[in-house]
Amino acid sequence: MYIGKVTYDDELYEGEHDSIVSSEVFQTAGKLMQRNAQFGGSKHSKSTSLLSQLLYCKVCGCAMGLSSTKRGQRRYRYYVCTNAQKRGYDKCPAPTVSAPELEKFVVDQIREVGENEELRDAVISEVEKQAELQQQQYVKERQRQELELKGLYEQLRQAAIDQNSPQRLADLNELIRKKQNELERDGTTENSGARLDAMEMTRMLTEFNELWEAMTPREKQQTLRWLVERVDYDGAAGEIEVTFSDAGVQLTEVTQ
Repeated sequence: MYIGKVTYDDELYEGEHDSIVSSEVFQTAGKLMQRNAQFGGSKHSKSTSLLSQLLYCKVCGCAMGLSSTKRGQRRYRYYVCTNAQKRGYDKCPAPTVSAPELEKFVVDQIREVGENEELRDAVISEVEKQAELQQQQYVKERQRQELELKGLYEQLRQAAIDQNSPQRLADLNELIRKKQNELERDGTTENSGARLDAMEMTRMLTEFNELWEAMTPREKQQTLRWLVERVDYDGAAGEIEVTFSDAGVQLTEVTQ
């Protein structure tokens, strides 16, 4: 069993049936799926395991992949350390872990954040700090790019005065076009509305159970990739670390 120790660091109409999730959570889920599509969620991912690209063996410092074995009529799913797969199972002190148990455990940690007001507030607070920092970085980067664009326009003006070759003028115009497209693309991404704000994230975490049960397996996988940055499994020490994306809040759990 696991016991936890937390370390803080086109129109819609009303249907006749009861909704599975609230309209607010449904809207949040839609924004979440939009963000997944923009920032790494792939419909063509080969792996459908819940912790694909998230799980790492802490002892060996490598990824853990999904595997399975069949005993009689039953198939058992488990995650295995890739170092153990390549060099031998004796090279890792705890090369495998039950996939169903670990997946349930990680999802339960998200539920805990949603149900524990103090912990949830800590996560949201850190998300807000990171969002503000990212906005500041975005503004600085945009100012830098706008300055570059201004410089290119000045070079073009001077090249025309100096009657530079047509090729030089064409090259500068092409550089200006690319820079304008880059600025437009970055502006569209920033204002896309795909980022969840703190209130929406609070709602999603609070009503996580209903939202999670309404998701398809693919949506569950993508959602975990948004919420969780990584999961570190240390079988030797009996610890599992779940680090939340953006927030940098880490839940360190011990097994017993």
